[in-house]
Parts: sequence; structure tokens; C-alpha cells
Amino acid sequence: MEEFKIFLSYSRKDTKIFIEFKDYLEAYLTSINSDAVKYVVWTDNKIDVGSHWQEVIKKQIEESKAAILLVTQLFFASKFIKPNEFKKFLEKSRKENYTMWRYVVGMACFCKEITSSMYRMRFFFI
Repeated sequence: MEEFKIFLSYSRKDTKIFIEFKDYLEAYLTSINSDAVKYVVWTDNKIDVGSHWQEVIKKQIEESKAAILLVTQLFFASKFIKPNEFKKFLEKSRKENYTMWRYVVGMACFCKEITSSMYRMRFFFI
């Protein structure tokens, strides 16, 4: 069985929104899993205490086959997401068949610099 890992990127300050979204996403993916493919969502809450969390995130991005970005004002305000996660997602999407979906929550302000890089992404509004 092939594992299809999806990296779920979000701002840690959006934990309430993240938990609800993740629960629904995992329920949906469970319903479409098959003998051939198992969809798995990876999030930073799976990082073991005491581990080198930045290296773990980097490795999980490399191993993922797709990314879902939970986009809010706080997502864009994060000093970690853009240079570390988002940059890696873009690099992967340019080199391989890597899909990024963004789910826009509320009135997220789209910075010109980031928005222009997201032109190939699918949009979903919550």
C-alpha cells in the first residue's frame, strides 16, 4: 500500500481553527483510503518533545507528496512559515508533481509577494 503524506501547514496561533479543520480532513481522508493508497496528514503536533523540530519539519516536507496551507492573517504574520515551510513547498512544486492547496479562513490579507507565488494553488474558502 502506498502512503500519500500530506503536510498541513498553519500558524500555531490558529490552533482552534487547525484542530477543527484537521479533524474533518482526517475523517474525509479515512473515507477515501483504499487498498492501494493510504492518505496520511502530518502536522507539527506529531513532533516528539526534545527533538530537533526544525529538522523534523524539513524532513516531513521532503517526504510529503502534497501540502495544505490553512491561510489566515496569522499564517502570513508567521516568521517561520514563509522562509521555512512555504519556500520548500514552492521548490518542490517546481521540481516535481507536488500539489499545494490553500484554505482561506476569514479575511486573510494576501501579500503580493506570497500571492504571486501561489498562482498554481487551488483555493477553498471556509
